[in-house]
Amino acid sequence: MFIPSYKNVAKKLNGLGADKMSNGSFCSVFFEKGGLLLPSFCFFCSRVFQYPTCSFYSNKNPMRTAIVYASSHGTTERVAQKIQQGLGEDTVQLFNLKKHKKFDLSGYEQVILGGSIHAGSVQKRMQKFVDNHRPELLEKRLGLYLCCMDEDRAQEQFNNAYPEVLRSQAISQKVMGGEFRFDRMNFIEKAMIKKIAGVDQSVSKINEDKIREMISEMQTSH
Repeated sequence: MFIPSYKNVAKKLNGLGADKMSNGSFCSVFFEKGGLLLPSFCFFCSRVFQYPTCSFYSNKNPMRTAIVYASSHGTTERVAQKIQQGLGEDTVQLFNLKKHKKFDLSGYEQVILGGSIHAGSVQKRMQKFVDNHRPELLEKRLGLYLCCMDEDRAQEQFNNAYPEVLRSQAISQKVMGGEFRFDRMNFIEKAMIKKIAGVDQSVSKINEDKIREMISEMQTSH
């Protein structure tokens, strides 16, 4: 297994235009190439990566990205934050449709939409946003994701959440799994989940592999 030395890493980065680096710091992409996948500190992005990506190394000219999401109990927001971390926080802006009523997408080359299944369908906020911004969305590099717990109906629910015209345009489309977060539910919601899903405590089934796939596809498809 190849693990690059400090000198080799410096030489590689200097070839990419880097002339300064911090002692002892390695970006995770170098370890990944050697077959060893470890979280690490990136001295260019100044943060610890949970996913094997570096905005400096993997994309010298990263696109500005808007992640627009609707989240009922926080799961879709959690996924949005993970995608933001992977793509690079300096070039990605999060827009929670519950908090952001109006915002301008004209300064973003990429838009990622995220929603979740609540009471059988994607949030009405997301449906309204898609209807009101469809022409503008079709001009962007587009990513779509959905959080849901019904694995048997996941693709059906995804197709119902986003119209075909957006799905055919999207560079990346992912069903990210989901969560039952009892700490965020009211009494009626808890009772419904107990009856329908047969669970009485919080459950998390977020698919980390799908998150990584979306990050990679949004980075490398241009």
